[in-house]
Amino acid sequence: MPIYRVFRKLSFGNGKILQPGVYPELNIADDVLATLIERGTVSVASTPPLAELPGWKTRAKRLETIDIVTIEQFIEANNTTLWRKLRLKLADVVQLKQELIEEYLTPREDDTNCCG
Repeated sequence: MPIYRVFRKLSFGNGKILQPGVYPELNIADDVLATLIERGTVSVASTPPLAELPGWKTRAKRLETIDIVTIEQFIEANNTTLWRKLRLKLADVVQLKQELIEEYLTPREDDTNCCG
């Protein structure tokens, strides 16, 4: 399941409002999603391999053994599975996920993919 980036505030006829940010799913109709992607308002987040991240080489090797190789897979993975594989405290796993989201997936003010 892809992770989506929303670049500007979206409001729908049913009262649903999405703020700019990262969403593991959008729960909107496929045709609406396709239109938003076409307009550049929403995109599927492109996540780099964990092994390319600074300080992640050892973690990436451990996670690769359970088929977790990208940020997206890491974020979507079960926290307990990650905790056991990485030998970290559960709170540290949650913090790592948050840091990855903030650093690699959160839209920035100067993001050029945003439509006006």
